[in-house]
Amino acid sequence: MGDPIGGEQRGADDLGDPYESLEELRDAFVSLALEHGIDEVSISDIVERAHVRRESFAARYADKTDFVAEAFRTLIDDLSTRLELNTGPWTKVRTQLVELLYQHAGEHRDIYLVCLHGTCGSRARQEYQALVTRAAEENFAARVQALGTTPRVPIKVMAHVTAGAHLALLELWLSDELGYSVEEVAAVGLNLLICGMAWGHGLSLEEIELATQ
Repeated sequence: MGDPIGGEQRGADDLGDPYESLEELRDAFVSLALEHGIDEVSISDIVERAHVRRESFAARYADKTDFVAEAFRTLIDDLSTRLELNTGPWTKVRTQLVELLYQHAGEHRDIYLVCLHGTCGSRARQEYQALVTRAAEENFAARVQALGTTPRVPIKVMAHVTAGAHLALLELWLSDELGYSVEEVAAVGLNLLICGMAWGHGLSLEEIELATQ
C-alpha cells in the first residue's frame, strides 16, 4: 500500500491518554493488516486510519516493528497478570493455565493473528514465547520442589519445548484449521505434552519401544 493522501489527523498535542491512543493505533493497524496483509501496511496507512499525525507516531515509536511489539506487549502484560493469579495443588496438572492461554488468544484473535505473523511481528512472537517459557519454567520448578522429585530432563529444556509446541498449536488454532473450542484445543495440547506422540497416534506406552538408553 502506498502512502495515503488526505484524511483528517489529530495533532501531537491532542493524542490524550497514551494507552488510549495506542489502542486506537493498534485497532487501525489490525484492521488494515487483515485487509491487505501485515507487510503491506505502512506507517502512513496506520496514522491515516487512526487520524493521528505521522510526527506524533514517530515521536513515540522508532518504526513499524517497534510499534507492533509495543502494541502486542500491552496484551502480554495483561496475560502475565492473569497467569500469576492461578493457583492449585501441585499433584494435579493445572489445566486452567493452558486454557487461559487459549482463552486470551481467542478474546484478542485478530491482534494475535496480525502481531504473530509477518516480518515486523518477530519481536512480538519472541516476547510471547518468552512469556510462556518463563511461566512454564516457574511452574515446573515449583512442582518439582513441592513434590521432591528429580527431573529426567532439565527444567529449562522442558519449558522451551512446551512453549514452542504451544505456539505452533496456537497458530494452527487461530487460523481456523482445527475447529476446536478453547477447552478442546487446550486438552489436545496438554495430552500431547504430557503423554507425547504415542497418545497422538492412538498408542499406549506399552505398545511402543522407548529409547531409554
